[in-house]
Formats: sequence, structure tokens, C-alpha cells
Amino acid sequence: MKIRLSEDYVIDTDDYRREGLRIVILAMSGHGKSNAAADVVEDVLDQNGQAIVLEPITEWHTLKLHIEDCFVRHKF
Repeated sequence: MKIRLSEDYVIDTDDYRREGLRIVILAMSGHGKSNAAADVVEDVLDQNGQAIVLEPITEWHTLKLHIEDCFVRHKF
């Protein structure tokens, strides 16, 4: 699986198969952490991967639309 973080930076998860891939996104409030995380999760879902999202506040409502679309496309 490949996760595109920018046009020039792509992570190939096969490189981390042995130890597992861990991603952390750090920034000040309001600097796009939730959007960046949503982009990563959407890449994973688009490639039929699995993701776990723990949501203490309601910021991931647009991801729900994407997930519903995945259910329709893939008939889970």
C-alpha cells in the first residue's frame, strides 16, 4: 500500500511490514492536523486497507461520507 503525503513524498507501507508503520501528525491548533490525518485515512481506505479513528470531537464528519461511498462501491 502507498500513502501519498504530498506530490513528492509517498510512503510505501511494504517498507515497514516487519515492524509496522506508525504515523504521528504534530502541529499547533488550527494548522491542518485533522485534514492531514483524514487524507492519510482516505488513502488507506481507497486501497482497501483498515484504519481506526478515535474521535474525541466531531471533526471527521466528511470521512463518514467517504466511508459510506466505500460501502456502496465495495458492498461490505
